[in-house]
Amino acid sequence: MSIQMSFVPMTTNINPTMLEEVLTVAPLLRSLRFPALPPSLVRQLAQGRFNNFEELFLGRIDNTNHTPLIFTVPRLRKFSAGTIRETQILVPWSQLTELTFDCGSSDVILEVLSQYRQDISVRFSHSCSLELSFRADFASIFDHLSTPVLQELLLELGEGTHWTQAHLTAFQLRAPNITQLEIALTGCWSFISDNLVAAVHNSPSLTHLKLIFCDDCFNDCFDDAFIRALHYEDGVTPLVPRLHHLSAWNAWNGEVNFTGEILAGMIASRWWSDAELASYGAPPAVARWTYVEFDMGFHEWGPHFADILKDIPSDVLTY
Repeated sequence: MSIQMSFVPMTTNINPTMLEEVLTVAPLLRSLRFPALPPSLVRQLAQGRFNNFEELFLGRIDNTNHTPLIFTVPRLRKFSAGTIRETQILVPWSQLTELTFDCGSSDVILEVLSQYRQDISVRFSHSCSLELSFRADFASIFDHLSTPVLQELLLELGEGTHWTQAHLTAFQLRAPNITQLEIALTGCWSFISDNLVAAVHNSPSLTHLKLIFCDDCFNDCFDDAFIRALHYEDGVTPLVPRLHHLSAWNAWNGEVNFTGEILAGMIASRWWSDAELASYGAPPAVARWTYVEFDMGFHEWGPHFADILKDIPSDVLTY
């Protein structure tokens, strides 16, 4: 059984009878969601034992009371909390498969993740997906995360983020199984094409790459240097040989900082028709595209770009 409850506004007093019923039925539930949560209720939940909870989604945590919140949830797999600042929270971090919380400070993130530990190294042994969204300097957080089975990494780098490549590189070396990488730049101008090449290079198992940019960040990042790094040539060790799904979005305007023919050549270098593949004695060293998408707003690609890619089916390539 799962149930979703919402208490709005959070400053309103709750009927004691309703609160008692919630606390009575809670131990029987597998999933509990509170989009908006009164501080008194989350405190009382933290005092109980919930052996069946596998999912717990809390709203904004009360930041005026700094008493630690210790949840007894031995089967918990998914945990979400909003607007965490200083409050200490303890859940069984290492067994989580999904963790989501909203925070504007990397120091507080590390504090939350490292509760009641002697060091500040946090291991997520079962997490296959990790999404991080930042609006401030944060790169050092990667030094404290261990996700050995991670397959999907989503990064949103906002305004105020100063990029330091070494932290992500070290993290990727500890997470060698990443197959899906999504990077959204929404104001981080220090992330340039060299950083993008490095991020891709350090995910050798990558099959899916999605890039989302604001216009200025796009021009500093998605350029001829990055495109050439993906270009496949016989006899040359390829970058991300398993990559077959590529999306790049820059819908703000039509300005680009790459050469259309170079991009078209890169795409064509990783495409073969069924007949061509059948004629080869050995398959190419890179995967064939299954999907390629470019959304460049009002950018006009030109006839030469289309001519180079005319043999790729429209269900594979869209622009």
